[in-house]
Amino acid sequence: ATTEPLCKVIQQGWRFVNIIFAGPTDAACVMLYRDGGADDDERDGSHAEFINCRFASGQDGIEQSGGCGHVGIYECFITSMTGYAIKNTDGAGIGYPVRWELIGNRFLDNTNTLKMACQNWVVRNNSFLNNGTEVFDTDNGDAASGENIIVDNYFNIAAADFDPVGNVEGNTTDVWSNILKDAIETGIPAN
Repeated sequence: ATTEPLCKVIQQGWRFVNIIFAGPTDAACVMLYRDGGADDDERDGSHAEFINCRFASGQDGIEQSGGCGHVGIYECFITSMTGYAIKNTDGAGIGYPVRWELIGNRFLDNTNTLKMACQNWVVRNNSFLNNGTEVFDTDNGDAASGENIIVDNYFNIAAADFDPVGNVEGNTTDVWSNILKDAIETGIPAN
């Protein structure tokens, strides 16, 4: 159905390798779901890995709901998402999506990239090219998130447009050092 994810991960440790996802128009390709339940009733899609996958179309690439942690996205190509490449949906989980790694990925022609309260993430060696309004927000209005390392990435956006209008935002405890198309940006974005 166009309103349901292609795959809903409700248990830990799933690994997706060399898969192409053509997603639905009104949902994510993959949803990682955590509900904070007890004992056998708990559903927790944490510890998922995506390796060399292509997210080729749809509303959202990967959606997390409820605070799934310890997720790795490596050498993937996420393109043409009409919503977000990586999306957060508040759910009944217990906390933030903590300790994710986004390493060596290409984000191309997405309407938005990422907007969620991230904590202890490593975002390194990725390319962000022609991504609509360049929404890349690791704070999402929550000052308690942070301590992210966002380094050695390439943003195809000019320094003058990198952070003044809310397109790229971080937390004051983040570490930033990235390449823009006309400069090197170090320190937290200004908004």
